[in-house]
Amino acid sequence: MRQRHQDCLAALADCDLVLPGTVGTYARRCANLGCHYRADPPQLHGPYTLWTRPVDGKTVTVRLGPDQVAQIQQWSDNMRRLRDCVRELRAIGAEAAQALLDAS
Repeated sequence: MRQRHQDCLAALADCDLVLPGTVGTYARRCANLGCHYRADPPQLHGPYTLWTRPVDGKTVTVRLGPDQVAQIQQWSDNMRRLRDCVRELRAIGAEAAQALLDAS
C-alpha cells in the first residue's frame, strides 16, 4: 500500500500544468447552401482541432492553431493523470482506513 502511495506521489511530481477539457480533431459538414463543400458526395470543412472544456457550468469550445495543439494536449493529458492519481490515492486511503478499523 505504501509503495502504491509513493508511486502516485512520484507521478504527480513529474506533472507540469494541468488543464481540464478534451482535445479533438473534427471535420464539419457545411450548412451554407452556396458553399462548394456541399457537393455530392459532400466534402467536409476541416479538419479542425478543438479544445472543449467546462466553464461556469457551460461547455466552451476553442479552435486551436497548429502551434497550440501539442501543448494544450499535453496539459490535458496531465489533468487526466492527476485525476487517475487522486483516484488511486483515495482508494489507498480507504484501504488504510479499513485496515485500521479491522485491527481494532
